[in-house]
Amino acid sequence: VPNTTDTKKKAALPASLLPTQTSELLADQTALTETLESVVRDYLALEDLCHVPRQARIPLQLPFDLSDSGLARLAEQVRDLLGVRSAIVFDLLELFEQHGLRIVFLALPEEMDSLSFHDAQNSNVFIFIERDNNPEKQIFSLAYELGRLLLFVRATFMGEVFIDSHAIQKAARVFAANFLMPAETVRLLVSQTNVQPDEWSYEFMLRLKHRFGVSAQTFSYRLLELKLITPECEAEFQKTIIAHYGPHFKEPGNSRRILSPNGRLGDLLHLACQRKLPEAAAIAKRIKKLITP
Repeated sequence: VPNTTDTKKKAALPASLLPTQTSELLADQTALTETLESVVRDYLALEDLCHVPRQARIPLQLPFDLSDSGLARLAEQVRDLLGVRSAIVFDLLELFEQHGLRIVFLALPEEMDSLSFHDAQNSNVFIFIERDNNPEKQIFSLAYELGRLLLFVRATFMGEVFIDSHAIQKAARVFAANFLMPAETVRLLVSQTNVQPDEWSYEFMLRLKHRFGVSAQTFSYRLLELKLITPECEAEFQKTIIAHYGPHFKEPGNSRRILSPNGRLGDLLHLACQRKLPEAAAIAKRIKKLITP
């Protein structure tokens, strides 16, 4: 569906696109809504112009319970569907896009790291990530928003009112932690070195956390959850990490993840322009304006 500009028309996302955030969080974000509406409509138009399927290649309606163990099993199931099982995933962004999930990196309002929408009509998702965050935070946001999406679809299927509560946010974080750092994989990695719970050094923790592409704070807490580190040792790490983060949240140990944002969107746009398809030039101009720093 080509994007048409009507300055008198109030920006609105397609009716089939349902936010996993409560509407109140977006109600006062007129500029953001306008940006999202433009990007979404252009993304959908490019899929149509390039004759690619709109559907995700994994099911998004999955049964699970909301206990920590249920969320861990859900994370394991999604990993199986993505074909990675217990493997360490080096490029989560590429993995998601390979399976048809739509990920867009752009500037979001202050203190908003990400947001997501369920494309009910096409059984797919739009995930928007703050483009200026460090890769570790972006990676966690990807997994977090997928968790929110699965929680949203579950609530919709069961006829429940989806409320953006602390419990939902916590459940999405539990899913993300299990998805990014499966217990079996973390235990195996630790056992390969035979490091003991009271034997960790800060530098050694940073070495291992890089394998998962997560923040030092997230990995340190995961070790504690799995009883692979003593509470005393982990508490010292947290003090050091928080002091290092400061106001800018710069990741300690130098980030080793390099993400290539807007890859699939860029591929579709390049192909549409190469073929000189209708609307391609106009779409390219809009997208460059909205998502390029």
